[in-house]
Amino acid sequence: QVVNADANLRLWLGSSEKKDDTSLAAPIPNRNTHSLPTEKTSLATFFEGLGPDKTITPANEEVVGAMLKTGVEGWFAPGFDSNELERHTGGNPLVALGLALYDRHGWAGDSLGIPFNTMHSFLQKVQAAYNPVAYHNAKHACDVTHGVHWMITQLDGLKGVAQSSEMIFACVIAAIIHDVGHDGRGNAYHVATWDEKGGAEFSLIYSDQSPLERHHCGLGFRIARDTGLF
Repeated sequence: QVVNADANLRLWLGSSEKKDDTSLAAPIPNRNTHSLPTEKTSLATFFEGLGPDKTITPANEEVVGAMLKTGVEGWFAPGFDSNELERHTGGNPLVALGLALYDRHGWAGDSLGIPFNTMHSFLQKVQAAYNPVAYHNAKHACDVTHGVHWMITQLDGLKGVAQSSEMIFACVIAAIIHDVGHDGRGNAYHVATWDEKGGAEFSLIYSDQSPLERHHCGLGFRIARDTGLF
């Protein structure tokens, strides 16, 4: 059975216009998939809290649709470009990519059965938890998520290493949360520095042992728990 991700992508983008018959997902043999949720997720919901000026034009929809359907299968821009994805989605590249991969791999069905609203909420909260620092931000997380997914699905030598939907899901979630809550400073700073901004807080919590990495993992899992993903 093929998950009709093309139709769901159009719903997410807020358009009922049919583009073509290309499905985002490949046929899934011997899998008891269920239909994705039928409720329409409007742009108003997607851009909740971002203001009325955040909209996707038909031109943006075409660019985003192509990037998320076929661009993710390539490594280089312009096929996939997180800068452009951020610009065309009103600053929501991580949510956009996460939802595209959710559709592509049929995580609403198979053995995962993750409701659309649960995945959407998780992605929104993780993206919001990334700080607007120069590098370790939500756009960087989008880049890493695309790269990890490309390597485990396209790169010779690694393609197929994730042999189940659950394994692909685990890899993608790990990439999505890998730097969440990063404050732009390194582990050495947190271990060595006490200041009014709480520079040593992570090190105190995690006893100087990879404090940032443990913070990212803990915060990511907390968001997953609070949104019902795990």
